[in-house]
Amino acid sequence: MFENAAICLYVADKYPQAKLAPKVDAPERGRYLSLLVYSTSQLEPSMADHMTGTKTLPQRGWTSYSEALDAMERELGDGPYLFGDWFTAADVMIGSMFSYQRMLGGKTGRPKLEAYVDRLAARPKGLKVG
Repeated sequence: MFENAAICLYVADKYPQAKLAPKVDAPERGRYLSLLVYSTSQLEPSMADHMTGTKTLPQRGWTSYSEALDAMERELGDGPYLFGDWFTAADVMIGSMFSYQRMLGGKTGRPKLEAYVDRLAARPKGLKVG
């Protein structure tokens, strides 16, 4: 098995007792799947463009970094995680993108998203980035 989103989906579904994913028939499932896929199809490439100074061209198939950050702020809402108090594999995927950005010395410049990444890093098994 390869592709980080596929691995997250597999592990979260294989171990339902960990409660990292909505059940297949749960109303939250569609949003959860969308966020997992968004992490690699939109957020990651737009972040790469931003960090390398590459112009995001619509024909490449992803949104601009600013638009991706807007979407992430909307999806985060007022909760500590993407699904309120519930930490899911979607947080693993979205959070890992922002953590990777920090590892390379970048930040979003968005207080709401920076606080989200701080909360993820503060989790007992959270990725600690200097």
